[in-house]
This record gives sequence, C-alpha cells and structure tokens, in this order.
Amino acid sequence: MSDEKESTAAESNKRKRDETEAARDNPNKDICDLLLELADHEKNADKEMFKSIAYRKAAQILAEHKHRVKSGKEAQEFPGIGEGIAAQIDEFLVRGKTEKQEEAEHDEDAQEVGELSRVPGIGIARARELKKQGIHTIEDLKKHSDKLTESQQIALRYLDDIEKPISRARAKKIEESMESQLKKLHKDFEVTLCGAYRRKDDTILEIVAVVTHRSRESSKELMAEVVDTLKKNGTLVEVMTQGENRLKGIMSSSSSGGQKDGEEEDGEEEDGPAKKKAKNGNHGGKGEDHHYLALYLYAESQYYSAILKWTGNDLFIQELNSKAKAKGYKLNEYGLHKSRNDEGDTGNEGTVKINSEEDIFRALDMEYVPPEKRNVS
Repeated sequence: MSDEKESTAAESNKRKRDETEAARDNPNKDICDLLLELADHEKNADKEMFKSIAYRKAAQILAEHKHRVKSGKEAQEFPGIGEGIAAQIDEFLVRGKTEKQEEAEHDEDAQEVGELSRVPGIGIARARELKKQGIHTIEDLKKHSDKLTESQQIALRYLDDIEKPISRARAKKIEESMESQLKKLHKDFEVTLCGAYRRKDDTILEIVAVVTHRSRESSKELMAEVVDTLKKNGTLVEVMTQGENRLKGIMSSSSSGGQKDGEEEDGEEEDGPAKKKAKNGNHGGKGEDHHYLALYLYAESQYYSAILKWTGNDLFIQELNSKAKAKGYKLNEYGLHKSRNDEGDTGNEGTVKINSEEDIFRALDMEYVPPEKRNVS
C-alpha cells in the first residue's frame, strides 16, 4: 500500500489535532466540533467518504469565519456548505445536539473500528476484518497479536507512548539533534520537520522528517547510512518499514536531545496543553519517551516539493494536486511535472525548476499559502 493511501492511527489522530487547532478560539467552535464528530462517524461507519470530507471542509470554513453563524441558511452562503449540513447546523442550534450525533454515540460498531484503527498500520478495512475475527478492542489485539504484521505489532507495543502529544519545544530539539547526528556523518545532510510541526500546530502527534543531501541522490545505500547513524545514537529504536527513500518507525526523543514535556528548557515553557488521553507506556530506559517517526529522504533538487507534500495536511495536498492536474501538471513529492496528456498522465517530459514553495504556487497561478494556513479539514 502506498504512503499516500496508507491509513494509520498516527495520521488519523494527527488529522483530529489539525481540526482541533483549526477550530480553536473561534465563535463557531461548537458547530465545528459537531461537524468533525459527524465526519469521523461517517468514516468509521463505512459510509460514503465524500460525506466525511464534506463535513471536514465545512468545519474548516466555519473555523476561519470571524463571526458567529446564527443559522444553517447563513452557513449556506459559504461555498461548500449545502442543504444537508445546513440542516444539521439548524438542528444543533435549536437542540444542542442532532439525531446524527445520537446515532453516532450508540453505534458500537463504528466506535470499535475507530478504536482498532488507533494502531498505526491498521486502517478502516483491516479493522473491520479484525472485528469479524472477534477482535473488538486494543486489549483483544494484545491477546491476539499474532494476527498482526510485524510492523503493526511494534506499533501496538508502543501505542501508549506514541499517542502522547509532543510539544513544539521538544519537536524543535528533535529536529536539531537529528540534523546534528547526520551532519557528523556528512556535512551536506539537512533535516526539516514537516507535518503538524511545520504547520505551527501547538500539538504534534508524530515526527515527520524530510532529510535531504546536497550532493547525493537518495538511494538504498544512503538510507542505510541514515538508519545506521540514528540507531547508533539511540534515536531510532524500531524500524517498522523501510524503503529506498522512506522509513516508518519508533524513535526516542530522550536520545535526541528532547526533554520530557512539562519540563522547562533554558527557561522556556513548553507550548500548548496536552489534550490527548494516554496511558504511561514505557519501553526504554527510565524517563525515555517514544514517538512515531516518518522519515523521507530526498536529493536537494526535490526539497521544496517534498516539504510541501509532507507538510500537508492531506486534504490540502489533494486540492493542490487537483489544481495542478487542471493546469496540465502532475505534482508529487519529487517535483512539478508537465503532464503528457489531458488525463494528467506524466512521463516526466518536463520537470519545472523550482527554488521555493512559492515557485510551485506561482506555476499553478495560485496565491501562496503559508504552512500554518494548510489545515484543511
């Protein structure tokens, strides 16, 4: 399964954090929370995904609105909010709850799917397969871990740890430490943390690292050097999957220079409250914390398209890819390419030279969107 299509708990939880950040401190937060709850139910209940996406986009639209929406009719004035969502808003404003919310609260099947898909590597479809085998909870998974792949077993062992939010201060230390370790291997290495960190969210649930080398192309050999270095330094604890230019695994922030959240560093207080409920799982040394790591390796020429892709969020990138296709391009992590035909298929006949993210937006005749504005719900 490709990285773009892979559905993991880390990605799902990260999306929820994105949506919470987008909905924070706005006059429509309660309505946004309603729409996000309905979006999750549509997804976990195996209903039409387009409805889930529509709810998320509506939440994003209202989160960015500076005034309180007083009716569904008023909400319909915004592009992307139709009669169905407007009706949900009206019912919520009158009753404080909707029938669909009540349905979701009593849908044990959807709740169990959501529970099992907390584990990275277990998507909605796999969760449903497990349910058919009599597995309904995380505790059930632990008792029947033989039904999981090796990478899923690793994720399950560290689940309590990797669900804990990571503060921005700690993430920054991790970025600095990883780059320092790799620069000792070769001075041309650079590390850029993307994902929720680059979008400037207060709460981060995984470390998404784009590693570039200024003088070498990405290769299995170069990835092996990166992995070996991070392992020797105690940063990379477990490898779940590894390819030529990508790796999913478990890392230790204690070995990466990051202090435990809640502690002060150089007089600086940690950013953002930790809102995620999690148990105190620990699989390393005393006081050691672990995080889910997604690491991607690229040549310098691919840097800007790579950080655009992995900064996300996923719905923002989907919209960007659609706009690129409409303009006759194919946009991916490796660059912006002129399409071969109207269907958008590309033979990489021409790769557009880009020296910044702004160049990509400019080529698509779009206004540049800074990372902190890319939390499309």
